[in-house]
Amino acid sequence: TYRNELDEKDATALKRYYKVFAISLEKDKTYRFEGKADDPKTLSVNVFLEDADGRLLDSSGFSKDGMTARIVHKAASSGSYRVIVTTKPAQQIGRFSLHAAIE
Repeated sequence: TYRNELDEKDATALKRYYKVFAISLEKDKTYRFEGKADDPKTLSVNVFLEDADGRLLDSSGFSKDGMTARIVHKAASSGSYRVIVTTKPAQQIGRFSLHAAIE
C-alpha cells in the first residue's frame, strides 16, 4: 500500500491532477489495484493501467462501497506498466492510498 496526495504541484490532464507509478508485472498473473480517498467527500479517485507504450489497458469502476476505485487485470506479458491515480471530477486535491496485490 502506498499513501500519497494529489495537489496543485502535480501534473494535469483534462484539468485533473494525477500521479504515475511504474510497476513490473508478470505474464499470466492477475493483479488487483485499488485507489481510495482518505476523505471521499472531497476526493473521488480514479485509477488507470497502461502498458509501457502508454496504451490504456484498463480503468477503474467503483466497488460496492462506492468509494474504492478498483482494477483487476491479468497481465498478457511480463514487463513495465504504469498505474495512474487521478480523480473523476476536475481539480480535486487530497490524500489517497493505492493498494496493489496479486490475486
